[in-house]
Amino acid sequence: MEKIDYALINEILNELKGIYPSSASPNQLKCYKNHKDFNDTLFYLKQHNLVECIDLSDTGIFEIIDIKINHRGIDYIAPDGGLTSKLNKITVEFDNVFIKELFINKLEKDKAPPDKIHKAKELIQNLSIEGLKHLCTQLLTVGVDKIPNVFDLIQKI
Repeated sequence: MEKIDYALINEILNELKGIYPSSASPNQLKCYKNHKDFNDTLFYLKQHNLVECIDLSDTGIFEIIDIKINHRGIDYIAPDGGLTSKLNKITVEFDNVFIKELFINKLEKDKAPPDKIHKAKELIQNLSIEGLKHLCTQLLTVGVDKIPNVFDLIQKI
């Protein structure tokens, strides 16, 4: 028999979320099962810091007497990853004028014919915000694809 009951994990976390910020003893939970696998599943949740609990592990036997879901547990069961996913997101903002100047400066250093450079500069200067976003996305994709050795680059950071 499996020691960790993965179906039970969601039941426990959802039930604890329903009483958050309060706590409960395991036998107060509707999903409580009086067997060792239930305790092992709670211990597993505790090890992953999804719940906080008071236990009697000092006695040599792991027995939880009180359990409470914490913010990690709530975010774990949230369909969108909760606040944790939002806090771990990196947002980089560039001013559209800066981006256009960056592209134009690069064009001016290019060895293409002057009329071609002039036409490209005009196109960039007249790009809408959405067009500029699209251009940035495409250039970023091409740029990443052209990095000769991504692993060496990452190790230098």
